[in-house]
Amino acid sequence: MRRRSARLATFFRSRTRQLVWAGSLAALGAALLEGAYETADFTRDLLVNLGVGVVMVGLTFVVFDPIVEDMRRNAVQEHRDLNHDQLVADIAAARGEVDVLETWTGLLEDRHRDRFLAGTVAALGRGVHFRLLLLDPESQAAEQRADELHLPVPQLIMDNLQHLSALRARLEPRLTAAGPAAGRCPVTWSTPLDERRASAGFFDTTWRSLVDGVTPAVRAHLAAERTLIAGRLAGYRAVVEGGCAGGTLPLPVITTAGLDYLGLDRAPGAVAATRAAGGDAVCGDVRDVDRLAAQLPRPALLALPFNVFGNIPEPREVLAAAVRAGTDVLVLTYRDSPLALRVRAGYYRRCGLTGVFRTDEAGVHFDAGLVSSTAYRPGLVREWLAGAGYEIREQEYGAIGLAVSGARA
Repeated sequence: MRRRSARLATFFRSRTRQLVWAGSLAALGAALLEGAYETADFTRDLLVNLGVGVVMVGLTFVVFDPIVEDMRRNAVQEHRDLNHDQLVADIAAARGEVDVLETWTGLLEDRHRDRFLAGTVAALGRGVHFRLLLLDPESQAAEQRADELHLPVPQLIMDNLQHLSALRARLEPRLTAAGPAAGRCPVTWSTPLDERRASAGFFDTTWRSLVDGVTPAVRAHLAAERTLIAGRLAGYRAVVEGGCAGGTLPLPVITTAGLDYLGLDRAPGAVAATRAAGGDAVCGDVRDVDRLAAQLPRPALLALPFNVFGNIPEPREVLAAAVRAGTDVLVLTYRDSPLALRVRAGYYRRCGLTGVFRTDEAGVHFDAGLVSSTAYRPGLVREWLAGAGYEIREQEYGAIGLAVSGARA
C-alpha cells in the first residue's frame, strides 16, 4: 500500500503543470456547457462544441499525453533520481548490454554492493556484454572532481576497484584519465600507450603527416590494398574501416561498390576529412566497433588497412569486439620480408619518425615513442582469429602486403 501511494505521489508531482492546465480547461469547458443550456439554436451548438473540445484538450493533457510520451521514450527512460535498487535489479535481468560510465559508482557502496556484484555475475553468466568505465584515481581530473564535490574522489574510485577485484577473472574495469574534451574523441581505453597518446593529443596532431608522408613504395602498396579489398566485397552490405585516415584508403572502392560505409578514427580531423570525402565517419576507437557500428546492415566486414591492426594496443580486443558485432574481419599488414622492412623504414623516415626496429617471436616491431607499429607474424594472427571462432584465409598482395581474413564460422 505504501509503495502504491508513493507511486501515485510521484505521478502527481511529475505532472503538476499538466494537472493545473487540465483542471483549468475542464472548468472552462464546464462553464461553456453550462452556458449552452441558457441559449438556443446556433449559439447553443457552438457552446456545446467548444465546451466538449476544451474538455477533450484537458483529457489529452492528463491521459493521452503521458501515453504518447511513454511510446516515444520506448526503452530509453530518464530518471529524475537514481533508484539504485531498481538499477541493480535491471542489471541482474539484463540480456544484451550493460554500460556503467561514472567517476565512481555508488553501486559498490555497502548497501548495494552484494546485490550489484551478484547481479553482475548473473548477467555475465548469460553472455551479457558488460562495460565499466571509471575515472583514473591518479589523474588530474580525479583531483579536480574532488575539489568540485568536496569528496575524496580518488579514494572512492580505489574503493570501487578493490570491491571489483572479486570479479577480476570475469570483468576488467577500464579507467579514463579525463572525460571527453571539446574537439576530441572520448577516451574509453587505458593501456599505458593509450594514456600517453591521449595526454599528448597524438591523434589530433600526427594523423595528417602519417597519411601525407607516404613514399612511392607505400603508395603502390596502398593501391594494391584497394584492389584486394575491391575483390573481397561480394556478399557484404556494409564495411567498417578502422582508422579511416581522411578517407584516402579503401573508401573509394567501397562507395563504388554501393555498400554502406562507416569510418572510425581517433583523430577528429581524420573524421572530418572522411566526411568531406563522402563517407560517414565517427570519432571513436575500433575496439568499440560493436557499439559504434551497431546500426549498420549485416553482413558487414571490418577492414583494417595499412597495418592499423598492428598499431592498436591489445589488438585481440578488436577481434573480440568484431565477434560481438557479428562482422567478418580483414587484417591488411606487411609480410615478414627484408623488402617490407626497408619500405617501412623509408616511410617512417619520410614521416620524420626516429625509432628502432626489433624482432621477436610475435613479429617485427617499430617503436618511436608514441608511434608503435607491429607487423605480427602470420601464424600469430591466424591463431588469434581461430581463437575468436573465425575461418581463416591468407593471401599475399602487391610486393610487401599480406591479408589475413576471418569469416564467421
